[in-house]
Amino acid sequence: MKIFVTGSSGFIGSFLCESLNKAGHEIYCLTRTIEKFKRFSIKGIPIVGELSTTTPNKWIYEVPKDIDVVIHLAGIVHSYRPRDFYQINAEATRVLIEDLKNHNSHLKFILVSSLAASGPSQRGIKKKEYDQEGPVSHYGKSKLAAESYLQNIGQSSWTKIVVRPPVVIGPRDPAMLEVFKMVKSGLVLVSGTDGLTKRYSFVSVYDLVDGVKRIIEQNLKTKWDIYFFAHRKSFTFDELINEIGFIFNEKRFYKLFLPYFLIRIVAWCAYIISRFFHLEFRLTPDKTRELIPCSWEVDSEKSILELGTDYKDNLKESLRKAYTDYQQRSWL
Repeated sequence: MKIFVTGSSGFIGSFLCESLNKAGHEIYCLTRTIEKFKRFSIKGIPIVGELSTTTPNKWIYEVPKDIDVVIHLAGIVHSYRPRDFYQINAEATRVLIEDLKNHNSHLKFILVSSLAASGPSQRGIKKKEYDQEGPVSHYGKSKLAAESYLQNIGQSSWTKIVVRPPVVIGPRDPAMLEVFKMVKSGLVLVSGTDGLTKRYSFVSVYDLVDGVKRIIEQNLKTKWDIYFFAHRKSFTFDELINEIGFIFNEKRFYKLFLPYFLIRIVAWCAYIISRFFHLEFRLTPDKTRELIPCSWEVDSEKSILELGTDYKDNLKESLRKAYTDYQQRSWL
């Protein structure tokens, strides 16, 4: 098949392009610069350009008219300005859809969204795909807006699929790297007095890529659908840091519980510092909204039953693969 991938040089995108290339597909990869494409050794045919948020994308004519699949991964996770989320995650998706409507009337469009679009779950109750959405952050709301654009303005002849991953763990993942660094330092910051017991669903990057490949290669019965991809067993934050501690052979580390009001103050201080010194921090005022809920758990049975997805990597295996990569890159 001919497949077009946005966000090809990102954490998930790079693994996806490599896997699709090995499977024999012809991959066209949107990249901001050819230097970045080469530096990350992305597998595929590069198309240099950025996603437009207002006018048609000029590079769209480099995408073959007989493309079979589009996988939209590009977007932002962190920003100090709420409007950035809606411009880049939502409006850029809308423009891309409009471009492709004029480009191809028969297409399988896969939007890799986020669990944040669905929102947190109730403690002890795993969220299902068609439960009521309740995003708590601008990031989540912007992802939900992108999903809405795909459903409502995408061609009725298209097959439109949304994938909502929870925490994704694997090599080259910068987010989990921060947790590894905390554990290694011996001081782990915990959000709220209940922070250790909060539960999270997760998926290894390899299992996520396998799930997307299954969507690509199967003849789906519906023109619109949503899937959660996640290992059956979730984890608590306490289980996560203890598992990382075992990897480091460091079973003792200090846990500092931070009340939410203090976390918000730290996030706003980081924002002020960023404006003066042009630095970027992962903890932003918007991200603090996602730290408060007690549970981010999903039910992935639908993907198992309908797609045959097999979640092979448990938490221990996923973390060890990430750790091995971090060590090889001298990131730890």
